[in-house]
Amino acid sequence: MLDFADAAVVLHVGGHTPGSIALHLPSLGVLLTGDLVAEFRGNVIVGPFNTDRDQSRRSISRLAGTDARIAGSDTARQ
Repeated sequence: MLDFADAAVVLHVGGHTPGSIALHLPSLGVLLTGDLVAEFRGNVIVGPFNTDRDQSRRSISRLAGTDARIAGSDTARQ
């Protein structure tokens, strides 16, 4: 747990790269997935660059089990 956003929860999400994490902000219903997931034509997909695609799928499944209402890999687009 991190002491911001009413206790952000750090989640290990293996598969993309060693040490990859996601941040779950339960009090806000937000999940920051990092590069583990991507969007393609409105669909959530496994990110295109992964060290272990099967592990990435398992990690995504774990993230889907959170109570997050909003999920994303980035919040600012240029």
